[in-house]
Amino acid sequence: MILFSSIIGGSLCAQEADDQTDLVVWDGMEHKSTWHADGKGKLALATEYVTEGRSSLQLSGKGPVTLTKENTYLDLSFAKKFVFDIYNSGAPCQIAVAIYAGQRYESIPKTLQNGLNKNVTFELNAKDFKFILTSENVAQAVEFVVYPQDDTVDPLYIDNVRVKKLGSLASLPPGISPAAGALIAEGFTPVETTPVYTGAYSVGAFPHNPPPNVIPEPVTLFLLGTGAAGIILFKKKSLKR
Repeated sequence: MILFSSIIGGSLCAQEADDQTDLVVWDGMEHKSTWHADGKGKLALATEYVTEGRSSLQLSGKGPVTLTKENTYLDLSFAKKFVFDIYNSGAPCQIAVAIYAGQRYESIPKTLQNGLNKNVTFELNAKDFKFILTSENVAQAVEFVVYPQDDTVDPLYIDNVRVKKLGSLASLPPGISPAAGALIAEGFTPVETTPVYTGAYSVGAFPHNPPPNVIPEPVTLFLLGTGAAGIILFKKKSLKR
């Protein structure tokens, strides 16, 4: 039972690690100008509750507040989920993600508890969205919609907005280095290797690297030893003649 639990726990940890490695920062909330709130919302850059980079984006206001990023051109055929961090300084409230892709699609809201809500995740499928995203592959705008318990949205600090990528993105997230951007835009193609045959073994040598030393098998050593003994015996007979 302990061994079975360890295997299950290891599998879950490996899956969580894989999920994290597939995430790429879409917006580190370093610039307020890329986002805007509706008439009842207020935005400000903050140095509190930062989980990535140097700043977070503070959002507050009256009634439901919508935080919008336009002209995103995010390729939804490769972006499979949104993941972000939010610190909620007030009472529990709810948040939804809305995407404009041909028409507006809004997710099922999730609850934000008081304090740090790390890795809030919305999968872009029927699990988290009311409708399946099928009409368009590119999102022109992304919204975060906050629904408070009463009319007041206490300050929320949003940071480290990531997307789960598979392949490439139509628009590169801000702040990505050119090298990482090339990997995202073009994908990664492993170097093709030509097997190098070294007798008993076949080694897939990496280009420009010499093949590793190969240890002969015991059978090979026996044949070499037998051959050497035969040569010595032949020379001795020749000398006697």
